[in-house]
Amino acid sequence: MSRRRSCGIWTSTGRKAGASSFPFPLPESYPERDDGSPGSRRRHVRVERRKPAFRDARGVITDILDGVRVDCVSLLSTKKGAVRGNHYHKKTTQYLYVLHGRFRAFEQRRGGPVEQRVLKAGDLWITPPRARHAILALEEGTFVACARGPRAGKDYENDTYRLPVSLVARRG
Repeated sequence: MSRRRSCGIWTSTGRKAGASSFPFPLPESYPERDDGSPGSRRRHVRVERRKPAFRDARGVITDILDGVRVDCVSLLSTKKGAVRGNHYHKKTTQYLYVLHGRFRAFEQRRGGPVEQRVLKAGDLWITPPRARHAILALEEGTFVACARGPRAGKDYENDTYRLPVSLVARRG
């Protein structure tokens, strides 16, 4: 399936909206690459609202990731008020898919302001390498965290760089 770029969000519809707000010109489509070059998928933090790919009398199928190599998949449960993250990775791209609950996501790109958004069930939050990120659980919740890069088992902390000041504290 080819994908089109639209305001930092990959879609499978081919629609292109709001491209003028991007800091560089967007071609009609990008190849499936993840090399850090302008236009590469890992350059921008983004949230995608995942919609069912198939539905019938038995229920629905929602594709969380499509065409993405994943090295680690983790299931995390988080209590209301807990903060997770508050770090960045030099090599790892993370994909956080919310199963239930609501989370306030904080992100900061190099030299930029701390941005925040609310994530809810069905949202996929993607953080590329070097994007500082943290989440605050607004209620008890569960999410699946997938990683491309060193993250599983003994490598859990090998590509994790803790921030000296919490992104959550800087939210203003």
